Amino acid sequence: MNKKAKLKKNKNNYLRNLNYNQAIFFILFLIIIYIFNIVKSNINYFKSKIKPHIAKGTIASVNQPLSSIRLPIFLYHYVEYVADQNDTIRKSLNIQPWVLEKQIQTLKDAGYNFITPSEAIQMLNGNIPLVIKPIILSFDDGYRDFYTDVFPIIKKEKVRAIVYIVPGFIDKINFMFRNQLEEVADSSLIEIGAHTVNHVWLKGLEAHHIKKEIVESKLLLEDSIHRKVVSFAYPYGAFDDQISKIVKEAGFTSSVSTISGIEATHLNKFYLFRLRPGNRIGKSLIDWLDQSVFYSW
Repeated sequence: MNKKAKLKKNKNNYLRNLNYNQAIFFILFLIIIYIFNIVKSNINYFKSKIKPHIAKGTIASVNQPLSSIRLPIFLYHYVEYVADQNDTIRKSLNIQPWVLEKQIQTLKDAGYNFITPSEAIQMLNGNIPLVIKPIILSFDDGYRDFYTDVFPIIKKEKVRAIVYIVPGFIDKINFMFRNQLEEVADSSLIEIGAHTVNHVWLKGLEAHHIKKEIVESKLLLEDSIHRKVVSFAYPYGAFDDQISKIVKEAGFTSSVSTISGIEATHLNKFYLFRLRPGNRIGKSLIDWLDQSVFYSW
């Protein structure tokens, strides 16, 4: 073999080996990316499946329809450190984050179990066992401080809660961005409820307008978070029998009102009572909850 032919052969071998090595490297690179994505998805999955706080020895052995449940449902709007001290409306609807955290810790120490409205209805229907001393934390409107201030506390304390979202307000000033809502919805600790499309006063509207606000709020949220939305909150607490019927026919299993009270029954599961705890913490919060009668705020 002459020198020129030998050089050509060596060059061909080199190129063949180079192409082979590049192919192997590319395949290994794809395998590494695949493994990385699997690990990442598993990490995210387990993060979303945080085991909630369950008070010891509090699972009741009841697994049959119940006539009623003693069920305090706390109502919150803003939870933040209000920057504009002239914003009197925000200040009147606000509690500071440290107060919420202290309230949760107080309730945990007192043996309360944090559930969601969908779980409460299942317990009332006898589909799942009743927990002793159930309580619900409900947050209206879907303000951005739910993501920045409330959600970190919920995750830290490992308790369940519900946030009622106005889908027409998503991505608007002061409200959660869509990606924030999706992250919240992915948590096993949070239930997403509907609060109409545009936060309208439903009483007095024509039936087709009421139905549009209620039904579309459910469909829009389900399309955003890719899961069923079965809990509803009346804006401003305004409802009547016709509105409650439309909520039920839309596929919701419960709705909350602003009527003060602490008992959930089959009669009022479409206007569940709620309480505003204010700044009560410690013994004053527990003593207040031990009442049998609550008055409207």
